[in-house]
Amino acid sequence: MEKEVVYLLGIPLVIWSLPVLFMAVLYVFLWPKKLAEERSFSPWARRILRWGNSVSWLCLGLAIIAWGLGEKPLAFLMALFGGLAYLLFVVVIGERGRRGGK
Repeated sequence: MEKEVVYLLGIPLVIWSLPVLFMAVLYVFLWPKKLAEERSFSPWARRILRWGNSVSWLCLGLAIIAWGLGEKPLAFLMALFGGLAYLLFVVVIGERGRRGGK
């Protein structure tokens, strides 16, 4: 059985993924540099602050592409991985508030 391309409002989902992938690239350059430079964060926490948000947007974009191409199990896994990456990012950023950050 040949898989069909999924459309939303007459536009293929692959095209809809482009703004999401743009956000992933944007967050490569926009990340909490000052927060990550605080000495109280471990090297892993610094990596999560550096790449967590961008990776979550990248996974979301790839999930949209996979869903648009009919690969629903892969789309689900990519969305799940992106959600976990964003959750880690939010937890690490929330550590600042618990530690009495500025």
